[in-house]
Amino acid sequence: MIVISNIETLKLCYLIICTEAQRKIVKQETKEKSVIAKAAISSELKLQFKILCAQQGLNMSMMSEQLLRDWLSTKKPIFEEIELSPETDMEIISVYVPESLKVDLKVLCMQKKVTMTFVLSQLIKAWVEEN
Repeated sequence: MIVISNIETLKLCYLIICTEAQRKIVKQETKEKSVIAKAAISSELKLQFKILCAQQGLNMSMMSEQLLRDWLSTKKPIFEEIELSPETDMEIISVYVPESLKVDLKVLCMQKKVTMTFVLSQLIKAWVEEN
């Protein structure tokens, strides 16, 4: 049986606390800054998106980030523009994505001559329809 003295216990606790604190600092330093990406979608679509994300254990930002990463990696064509009736209630949703992802999105959107808002809106719409 190993007996640890009080001093040894204190040293061990201190080491664990310091290691955990260092891990948190490193994690914060390596974590990329998040920025806001916006999309204009109907109130109904926003609700559906929010519910589907919750059912999958995700928040809207996490799902939006995944949708954007998938689209950027495949560079699929942009969807046709949809016409909404003037009575459609539209909402702006704001999601947080890594800054580098937003930069990549902005560059590709400029090349394809579409807005980031339009792309994100269409990706959300397509994902909700699939699920």
